[in-house]
Amino acid sequence: MGFTWNVEELKLKKERDAHKDLQIFSVENSLSRDEKIAFIDSRFDGQMSQLLDLYDKFQVEKDTIKKGVDGDYKFNSLKAWYTKNMSDFKYSDYGLEIWGIGCNRTIDRLMNKHAYDLYSDIVDQVFHQLIWDLYKKENKWFKEHDEYSILTKKLIDSNILPFLGIEYWYGTGGIGKNVNGKTVKFTLLELRYLSDACDKLEEKINRTAKIIKADFERTFPD
Repeated sequence: MGFTWNVEELKLKKERDAHKDLQIFSVENSLSRDEKIAFIDSRFDGQMSQLLDLYDKFQVEKDTIKKGVDGDYKFNSLKAWYTKNMSDFKYSDYGLEIWGIGCNRTIDRLMNKHAYDLYSDIVDQVFHQLIWDLYKKENKWFKEHDEYSILTKKLIDSNILPFLGIEYWYGTGGIGKNVNGKTVKFTLLELRYLSDACDKLEEKINRTAKIIKADFERTFPD
């Protein structure tokens, strides 16, 4: 089946809009492990498969890496393995956590669930984080292309509402007016009207400014 993603489709946003408390998207349960690997690879230039190959290599060679009395691998010995094998990956010099694809685990604990993780399997965890990142991209795209969001930003940036004496509120829920002590969200029709008013007002201000400037220069010549 596989998974394809185009920001314009807003498929993740639509799913979460329908289920506000959603934490795990349906695609996380519907795809096979191999399909998740393929999708991650498509976004990160094959690094998921490469990392899994390195994990397999580590499992073969791990007995050659020295351990301390606590049973953990000695830092310098493990780092030497990294230096030899992981030149294509960025990682922390101090904790050896692997960066770049949202991994944030060391190679010896690649399949160990961390405190804030949902999954033990690194494939499931990276895919989960990637899907959430794509969801955020969809939200950003929607705000930049949705007419209501665009007009809202225009009115806030122009500061026209206080100038017109309109009491308003603005927040994550949108923009609206105060009516008899209650907050009422602006309709799209109202935002269009105010946007047109903003354009007309700006045009009149610019025209008046030119008249005043010309009159000033005539009255007070150099």
